[in-house]
Amino acid sequence: RADRLDPKVWAEIEGFIRNPGRVLERLANQEKERETRMAAIDHDLAKLDRELATDQEQRGRIITAYRKGLLTEEDVQAQLRELDAELATLREEREQLYDARERLLKAAVHGDEIIRLLQRLGEGLEYVTFAEKKEIARLLIRDIVVRTVEEGEKRIPVAEVTYVFEESTMLEAP
Repeated sequence: RADRLDPKVWAEIEGFIRNPGRVLERLANQEKERETRMAAIDHDLAKLDRELATDQEQRGRIITAYRKGLLTEEDVQAQLRELDAELATLREEREQLYDARERLLKAAVHGDEIIRLLQRLGEGLEYVTFAEKKEIARLLIRDIVVRTVEEGEKRIPVAEVTYVFEESTMLEAP
């Protein structure tokens, strides 16, 4: 019954908001991982930029060789097609890396927002209305699964609360 479960769920949420240490720790770990991945992406981008510059220089050398009569027109066209295919691949890889970098930056902003939200929520919990409690629960909880556990001859309803941060807590329902 939701009317008997709601106070326990809210008590769990309130405890979580007042002591979000596990979440903050997880967010800090995610930030370290994000920084490591960002450094790897930046390294790969620099490498791709060098390769793109080298290919552009190579294009110039091919054209210079043609002007000097060292290559035929067919040779130049074949080498330029090969070079263009390589450039297209490098540019596509570069675009994918920029997309991955952008996703990492957006994820970092999301983590900062979560921290600020939890800090603000903790400051005014005693003044929260029922409607605000529902909204907070909606924002923080991914799902609640209620199941029945057999203990001897008793059947006890148990609720599992899973936060959007993948933190899960078991509550014995009344």
